[in-house]
Amino acid sequence: MIAGDYCEEALAIARAVGDENLAAEALYERAWVLLRQGQPRAAPPLIEESLGLARRLGEPHLTGRLLIARSYAAYIAGSPADAARDAAEALRLFRQAGDRLQAGLTLGNLGFIELSAGDLDAARRHLAEALDIARALDNRDGLAYGTFNLGLAEYLTGSADAAGALFAESLALAWRIGMKRQTGYSLIGLAMAGHGGAGPGWSARLHGAADQALADLGETIEPLEGRLAGRDRQRLRAAMGAEAFEAEYAAGRTAGLAVVADEALQGSRAGRAAQPAGALVSEPDAARSPEP
Repeated sequence: MIAGDYCEEALAIARAVGDENLAAEALYERAWVLLRQGQPRAAPPLIEESLGLARRLGEPHLTGRLLIARSYAAYIAGSPADAARDAAEALRLFRQAGDRLQAGLTLGNLGFIELSAGDLDAARRHLAEALDIARALDNRDGLAYGTFNLGLAEYLTGSADAAGALFAESLALAWRIGMKRQTGYSLIGLAMAGHGGAGPGWSARLHGAADQALADLGETIEPLEGRLAGRDRQRLRAAMGAEAFEAEYAAGRTAGLAVVADEALQGSRAGRAAQPAGALVSEPDAARSPEP
């Protein structure tokens, strides 16, 4: 029996006994299964039915979670305005309920949606607040994602040094707790930020290692990161020449994630040690803690 079958069985039981709470939860879980299976068109009717039940029952947490699901469905359907609207409503519900953890996660989702839509000021504000909450709650996953996403905001606003520090922090934590997917994304970030001025050859190598890591995991890169990485690879190819770029890129793909991640971490530490007093410094070891 697969996950969807369990959800269908739970839904059938809930409807048979008239348990609307269980029915709403089963519909929610079934919708997420469909979204994760790449069936975004099948999920919205289930979300709407569950959302109607949750609102009638006066369940703010379930309503908020369903709004996040609907926001994600809208995001992958290419409707960022609808996605942002639902995320903002979910955030309001979680704040009213005093649920700081869910509020922080929702702020991260909202910020990423805004980042993808080009609303950089709002994205930076929401992502910074999400990261503050992740630090306060010792949420390591939230920190690994949050530092990377805020790094993207800094990168897109032209603050390469701040972006590089955040990408390095994301890499250090993601690698330490075994988040291979996020490790790959963090390497992409460091490549784009220039990795402390280490040179275009090293950036090309980071891109190669990241692409291989994501390919090994069967991951398709997110649209925003894919566009930025593609643009950066074109920049590097123009600066280095196609042959030199391809050689370094191939070296990164064959070196292995562990080797390149370790080298990148060592390079980040060396870069921080060389910074003058008062420069922006990220200290991953001091940190103790969606796509949409």
